[in-house]
Amino acid sequence: GLLIDLKAEVDSVTKDYDLLDGLLYAYTNPDVKQRWHLYGLPHLIHSKIEEAVVQLDARQAEFDKAMKDEQEEFNDEMAALSKMVANYNSRRCDWAVGKGEEMLVVEETSAEVKRIQKRLIDAEGLAKKFNSREILFGVPQTDYSDVARTAKAFVPYAALWNTMNDFDKKRNIWLTDPFTNLDPEEVEKSVQTWWRTVFKVGKTFESTQPEVFAMASLVKEDLEQFKTNVPI
Repeated sequence: GLLIDLKAEVDSVTKDYDLLDGLLYAYTNPDVKQRWHLYGLPHLIHSKIEEAVVQLDARQAEFDKAMKDEQEEFNDEMAALSKMVANYNSRRCDWAVGKGEEMLVVEETSAEVKRIQKRLIDAEGLAKKFNSREILFGVPQTDYSDVARTAKAFVPYAALWNTMNDFDKKRNIWLTDPFTNLDPEEVEKSVQTWWRTVFKVGKTFESTQPEVFAMASLVKEDLEQFKTNVPI
């Protein structure tokens, strides 16, 4: 490398100086300064390398501490998200599409669901970033498989509440807007998609979450009833 080439040049020049010494060559002051600089060059390079290593070690220690602090915050975030997701097995409303305060609960819950989904997406990205840094620093990778498990567990809850909110809002628009404003293809496609979603969610919760399953069943019944109006 560069240092090997430099050492070869220094050795070559040193031999030249030894030859000149043997010939009793009278050095000028600049020659003397250059010669002593040459002798001190290996030590100077070694000192610079040691200094750089110390700086790099200090920077790595800073990065290690910063990452550990971030990971601790991340663990707290995942604990909070896991608790939120677990609480959704008891979240429900008295489903009656288009009616009163219960639909406000649906709207507010759907908005909360979207916020949790965003936080879970961010968490998955952070987990990957932490693992990449750990590879870079040559340390064992932290097991963040719980992030994917939590996100997966939330999928059916999010699908149900978002579908409930979308169905309620769209249904009110479709039943009150002038007929000429409706897009039959959009209506049919949306209703079919919602019905399939709620059917699938119901299958997920049928044997594990009876109260959530009951709510999903009511939504499915309303969708089935509304399906009789489409195609328009």
